[in-house]
Amino acid sequence: MSDKEPELTSADRLEDVRHAMDEVQVLQRTVEKERMARQEAERTFKKSYEELNAANKALDKSNSKLQETVLELNDTMVRLTSHEVKSVATKVTVVVAMVLFIISEFTLEPQAAPNHRRVGWRTNRPLGAQSGRSSAPRQPKAP
Repeated sequence: MSDKEPELTSADRLEDVRHAMDEVQVLQRTVEKERMARQEAERTFKKSYEELNAANKALDKSNSKLQETVLELNDTMVRLTSHEVKSVATKVTVVVAMVLFIISEFTLEPQAAPNHRRVGWRTNRPLGAQSGRSSAPRQPKAP
């Protein structure tokens, strides 16, 4: 009997059973805690997923509005640029017209009609006339 293990008494066996039952209860509590933690994780995951999905939908809606705004701004820029080009063209046309008017009034018209009485600009006197002089044409001297 020395090679064999000593025989356990019923008290020892009862103690081993109680110890095994305690370990089973600890394991059951651990399993229950893990089950509850898993359920909480699933709830958190589901809630996070729903929040993320809602945020994604809001971003899609904002992106759509932003695209509409960009299209409106592009259209406005095209119209504004077109208006600016027309405005510049009008100003250039007016300046060219004024230059042509000035050239025709003070350069071309006096050369086209040399016999007409020329009146200086802003003076109401004949060109070349000085104060106190007659505006009548000069008579040639007799020989």
